[in-house]
Amino acid sequence: MLKYLVILDCLKQLLFGCAVVTTYHAIKAVRDVSDLNIAVIGVGGVGIHLIKLARIMDASNIIAIDIDERKEDLAYEYGADIFINPRDRDLVDEVVKTTKMGVDVLFEFVGSEETVKIAIGVLKKGGKAVIAGLINKEVKFNFYDIISTEKTVIGIEDHTHNELVELVKLISKHKVDLSKSVAHIFPLNRLEEAIEKFHRRDELIVRIVLKN
Repeated sequence: MLKYLVILDCLKQLLFGCAVVTTYHAIKAVRDVSDLNIAVIGVGGVGIHLIKLARIMDASNIIAIDIDERKEDLAYEYGADIFINPRDRDLVDEVVKTTKMGVDVLFEFVGSEETVKIAIGVLKKGGKAVIAGLINKEVKFNFYDIISTEKTVIGIEDHTHNELVELVKLISKHKVDLSKSVAHIFPLNRLEEAIEKFHRRDELIVRIVLKN
């Protein structure tokens, strides 16, 4: 009973459903990221927490990839080592040049045909692409590239109950700091103001908690 009370208490205080626990599930899909070179495509509400968790879990080098230059400082603040805007340069060439041979793991949080192709292209031999971005159409790529370089493509969605419990424990022990993950807290009687704030999108990441 105490375990579930702790979970409920954390749920009241922190909004980590999806945005945080999905990234935890993504990391668990490759078992471990310690000492690995990783890249994250899509530095939004989900991708930014992948960077944070990967840094806590001792990833060797973290490359953040996004077309919005405004997210560069945020990516560094959450633990990225390198920020790349693919509009400025050839992304695959840049990642391979930076890592010498490609990344060990690529986490994709955009969900477009282009970014899925990039995800596979930046991997080193034997690397893993974890696709979490929601995409509902065919993606065409050279399958021989996967066979000849022994790459792995993993699709993930949401999380398991056990992972939710594990993450709550990490948060309750202050091993994962989510103090900056909530942009604003509004009481329920200011619901309309909170909705208006959300729709204005005048901040990079807007995550609002309603408190009774």
